[in-house]
Amino acid sequence: MIVRRPSAGPALLLLAGLALLRAGPAAAADADADRQSALHWFDLLDADHDGKLTLDEARNLLQRRFARIDADGDGSLTLEEYLYGLPKNRTDEAKRWTGRFTAMDADRDQRVTLQEEIAFVQRVIRNTDANHDGVLTREEFEAAISRK
Repeated sequence: MIVRRPSAGPALLLLAGLALLRAGPAAAADADADRQSALHWFDLLDADHDGKLTLDEARNLLQRRFARIDADGDGSLTLEEYLYGLPKNRTDEAKRWTGRFTAMDADRDQRVTLQEEIAFVQRVIRNTDANHDGVLTREEFEAAISRK
């Protein structure tokens, strides 16, 4: 039985589950790094680089990437598999990716299936597609992640 959680707000989804309530002088730099990471995530999913993201486009890319990094071929990713290829010295980015992984893990089993990853992208598109045309533009995405 799958228990559905209420949809997380756009800030949680878009900034990959990172805590944005930070204090101190590093807060602005951290927020900018979170924003840049989110934009990079969008750009990676925008396979044809036209500044528009559809669920079908993302699904195709995610299927290929998932098959490549599911090292043991069990149909789910561990955090270690998900972080595959990320340089070890990028601890800041690893935290962001870990937050994204956690946000995708709907059943909280510490594994992410392709279906969970696709559902995450679908929620992001649904929650940030300002004109509700099923196409998330980079401009819509940027506007959504700029809101606090």
